[in-house]
Parts: sequence; C-alpha cells; structure tokens
Amino acid sequence: MNKHLWWLSGLFTLSLLLAGGGLAQASTEISGNIINTNWTAANSPYIIKSQVEVAPGATLTIGPGTVVKFQKGTGLTVRGTLKIRGDSRNLVVLTSAEATTSRGDWTGITFTDESADAQFTSAGNYTGGSIIEYAVIAHSTGVTLDNASPYIANSNFLDNNVAISISGEVEETNITTSSARLWITRNNITNNTKGIVVNRGYMMGEMVFDPSGLMVQEPQASIIIDGNAINYNQEGLWLERGERVAVLNNQINFNNGYGLKIAAASPQAIVQHNTINYNNIGLEIAARGATISKNAIAYNNQAGLILLNASNVISDNNIYGNLGSDLSSTLPGGIVTNNYWGLGATINSSVPASSTFNFEPRLNEPTDIASLSRPTVNETVKSTILEKILITGTKDANGNLIINDETVIPWDNEVTWSYNLPLTLGDNTFTILSRDRAGNSSPAIEFTITRLENKFVPTPTINSFKLTTSEATQVLSGGKDANTAIIINGQEVVPLNNETKWQATVALRYGRNTFSIVARSAAGYESDPLSITIDRPDTQGVETIAREKAASAGIPVNEALTKRLAGYILLQVESKGEAWYVNPLDGQRYFLAGPTNAFNLMRQFGLGVKHSVITAKTIDPKLKGRILIDTEDSGKAYYVHPQTSKLYYLGRPADALAVMRQVGLGISNKDLRQIKLAQ
Repeated sequence: MNKHLWWLSGLFTLSLLLAGGGLAQASTEISGNIINTNWTAANSPYIIKSQVEVAPGATLTIGPGTVVKFQKGTGLTVRGTLKIRGDSRNLVVLTSAEATTSRGDWTGITFTDESADAQFTSAGNYTGGSIIEYAVIAHSTGVTLDNASPYIANSNFLDNNVAISISGEVEETNITTSSARLWITRNNITNNTKGIVVNRGYMMGEMVFDPSGLMVQEPQASIIIDGNAINYNQEGLWLERGERVAVLNNQINFNNGYGLKIAAASPQAIVQHNTINYNNIGLEIAARGATISKNAIAYNNQAGLILLNASNVISDNNIYGNLGSDLSSTLPGGIVTNNYWGLGATINSSVPASSTFNFEPRLNEPTDIASLSRPTVNETVKSTILEKILITGTKDANGNLIINDETVIPWDNEVTWSYNLPLTLGDNTFTILSRDRAGNSSPAIEFTITRLENKFVPTPTINSFKLTTSEATQVLSGGKDANTAIIINGQEVVPLNNETKWQATVALRYGRNTFSIVARSAAGYESDPLSITIDRPDTQGVETIAREKAASAGIPVNEALTKRLAGYILLQVESKGEAWYVNPLDGQRYFLAGPTNAFNLMRQFGLGVKHSVITAKTIDPKLKGRILIDTEDSGKAYYVHPQTSKLYYLGRPADALAVMRQVGLGISNKDLRQIKLAQ
C-alpha cells in the first residue's frame, strides 16, 4: 500500500461500524461508577445513560469488537485504569447514541491526574497502565489528557471537537532524566474541528550538578507524536504550550487552517520526517529553540512556513510549491540555510524588503526526508581530569546512537540522548553517527576531549550534622587537606587556605536538600565528591498555605458551598492530594500538613463528650463533622462523618491521617478556594 495513503484504509469499514452495520442486537445499559469490569463484544452495544467514572484503583477493560454508545451529554472519566484494546480486525467503537450524530454529542473520555499512566520498557514497548489501541472515537468532544499519559495507538478519531487535548503541568524533579512519556502513535485523526492540541507546561526542577562541573539541564521529550495521519481537520496539530514536544513521521495534510502551529510557549520542539502538505498554512512557528529538519512542506494554500522567531534550526527540509509563499515572516532576518526551495533561482518569500534572511547555501535537489539527520553534541569540556564525562545531545528519533563503532543508545524513538563517555589519558577522539533499523546511517560528527593527569586530592570529611531539621540554615564543618578550598554544589564556600578544618553555612529549602562537597587544590584538581542529604520537613504546611493564600486572593467566599461541606475532610485532587478540614464552627478550612500536625489540629477542634455519646446507636445531627473526645475513656478522639454519621477512631497520628485519606472527599482547586482559608 502507498505509504502516503495508509490512513485511508478501513474508513469504509469504519463508516459501517459507526452507522451500526453488523452490530449485535443485545445491549447493556451502563451508568454510575466502574470498579473493576470487562466490556465485551458479546454484550454490545453498551448504552451509556449517564456520566461513567472509572474509580481510583479500578480498571475498565474494553475488548476487541466492543461497541459503546453514549447518550447526549454523557462521557467517561478515568481516575483509575482504562484499557481499550481492540485489534486490527476487531476495532473498539465509541460513538454517539443519537439517531442523527454530530460533533460533541458526548463529552468524550477524560483521563485525570489520578489515572494510571502507561508504562513502557526501555525499548518503548507497552507493559501496563492506561491504553487506547485499535479504537474508533467519533462524534464526541474528544479525548482529554489532564496531567495523564495513556498510550494511544492505531486508533481512529473521527468527527470530534478536539480529537486529543493534552493539558496540565509536568514537573521534572531531576533534569538529567525524562518524565513519564506520553506517546501518541500511528493514529488516524480525520474530520475533527482540531486534531491535537498540546497545552501541557513543563516546569524544570532544581538544578543538578555533576562532578565534571557541567550543569545538565536538557529535558527529554515528554510528549511524542509519531507516525499519525492528521488530515482533513479544520486545524491540524497545535503546540499551544509544551516543552520539547517531538513531532515525528506524521502526515499532516489537507487541513482547512494550519497543519502544524508551534506557539511561543512551546520551545525546543523537535519536528522531523513529517509531510505537511495541502493545508491552508503548512507550519507556523513562534517558539524558540526548535529543530525543524527532514520535513516536506509543500503545496499549502496561503503559506508553507510562517516564521515568527529566528532562534530555531531549520534545515534539510523541502519547502516549495506553496501557493501564497514558501516563507512568510515579519522578522528583520534569520538563518534558513540548507533547505530545498524549488528549482527557480528566486525563492518565493514574503518578508520585509530590508530583511537579511540567509538562504545560502541552499539544496539544489529535494532532500530524502526519510533519511537520518546528523546527531549533535551539546557543549562539553575540551579537557578534564575525570575517567568518565556525561555528554548529551540530539539524534534522529528513527535511529540509534553509535560512538566509535559501539551502539551506546538503542532504537528508542527518542530525540535526545546522554551517555557517560569513558576517557583514557591524553587525547580521546570520538566519531558519532546514527543508524536506523534498515541499516541506513546518518552523517557523522567528530570531536576530541583530552583527559589530564589527576593529582589526587583527598575527599573532605564532615562532622556530625542534623539529617532532619526545621531550621532554614545549618552549619556544616569537617576536615580537609591543607592548601585546598571547599566547594559545595559548584560554589566556593571556603577559599583556598592552609587550614585542615572547614566550616560553612548552607541554606535549606523545604524538602530534601542534597549537597555535593569537594576539595579543590591550588592547581585546580578536585577530590571525589562527598554527598550528604538534609531534610527540612514542612511540618506546618507553610509553603502550601502560602500558595493557597496567594491563589485564593480576591476569590469571594461561597457561603452555600462552605455550609454544604462543613465538617468534611477535602482532598485537593488537582494538586498532590493535600488534605483540608472544614471546621463547622467557623466555616474555615485548615491544612492537615502531616501525621503529627493533622492529629494535633484535629484534637484541637475536639469536643469533649461522655462515653455514652460515643456508644450511642445514633449520633446527634449537630455533631456531624465534629471531632469528639471521649472524656471518660482516656480522651480517645473520634471523627464523625458529616454524611453517614459513622465514627472513625483517630488513634495515633499515622492512624488519624490514614482515616482522613480514607474518608476524604475530592475537590477541585476552583471549589476549594471558595472556602475561607484559616490563617
């Protein structure tokens, strides 16, 4: 089959399925929450009567050939695990139950932050978690991934509002490793209002210092959109907000608006091996730091490439035959060398008359967009005393990485790489290239690192210190060699001196603080690092309360909501599940920071009662949501559930926190912040 027409296969069969042809006559009606269950073709079609939720910890499995029809306004929310697993001959169909279907009939599938992310082997093979595979999703608002990363493959998204909407905020705690990845691959995304929208921020964690003195801060792609057909939509693929999204091997054609739009809030995108043809606008890029290579951008109606930021690498692309202009830009200039712009001597561009765009050298013939791009190496040291040094860079997502004839990074569909490079004394010359599964090789790069003789510097020692403290600073001290300085996390804290003892004060943030301590000689040689960790627990919830105070500023108190939730323990589901208690006496919410803090706070609100109140068959309605202290039985504390009136024994601090988690009620940030925050 022609590789550019593969996505057309099966559409006739899909139309029959969506029209109801060949479906079993029996049906199963579904409403409410799902705990653990399997939906099968034999019991199809499933008719969804009201909103369905896969509960946290639960799994819903939908097998091959199953048909699910949603009545208008209903949908599926996933807080646990959803496994939609059809096969190439028996697709799972999720569509509207309406007699006359249209976009947005049902509210689609929403994966929440609680849902189980997909898990993969190091080679990229799916092993578990949420998955949508060999499915048809039609006539809905679409699939929404809110801080969730299911595996979405080999599926058809037809006639939805936004086929796949990716939202949330990913926080990378260690910038030398990648986040849990979201892979969207080999899907047919056709006739939707929008194909894929990425609006998921990427927050860098604390800086990580390695022994070489280099700071590694290159994130890996956390969202990979690979091998999809995104055709005939109103809009194709929009990277509204997302750090280093990889867009690879896709067909993005015949969309009424733009094919691919990369907004300013989506830096460092990787766009390789795509065909972006026959759209109104092919590719618009306002972001910085993108790598745009090995793409065909041709025959688009208004413009092929709209360039709104000059800080991008755009090379080895075929950009020609676009009706309005091949390049359109309001910038005063930029570098767009090594691209094919068609046969003519004049480049079809729409740029300011005074602009200084550099097109030369330009390719005289179209590039093979299936061939591999040359690997890159990020800036590294020219010389070092270390036996190994961490190097990082980019490679083609379709290839592995080979250094001096040894494969060091296997085929992994990744576009960034890192490797601890072993060094021998003297000059070390390295040749790096990439090779795909068919054996085709990329152009090679070459560089040299010199390893200098390491004159030994003894590792400093450290005296006893507090592993856990509530203080904002701690004084560290220990021993060192004479004529050395002390370096902590790359910063000199004790200058070179003849002393054999050292002392320095370090600042502590809340949470875990890791320090790498080395001694440096006058010649610049450094000792092996001494690593220590100091925990500063936020036992009073200072950071959380400060954050909530800022977030709640200016939001009016909702008295009705406060009254309805009085006495409840609320869990902040859009954050990290922080627990709050709404005191029925003053209508304010109190943060339950940790076992001891939560236990003490709950007892603080306790109401002393006789033992007979505790043992009574029914609880006075006025006591709902209160903390009761049994004054006749050693002051034991109980929590009265505000809805069921059931008593929960609080016991020890750890037991009390467990009870709070057990009976807690999930609440959104929006609703939580309408309840007054206790100061």
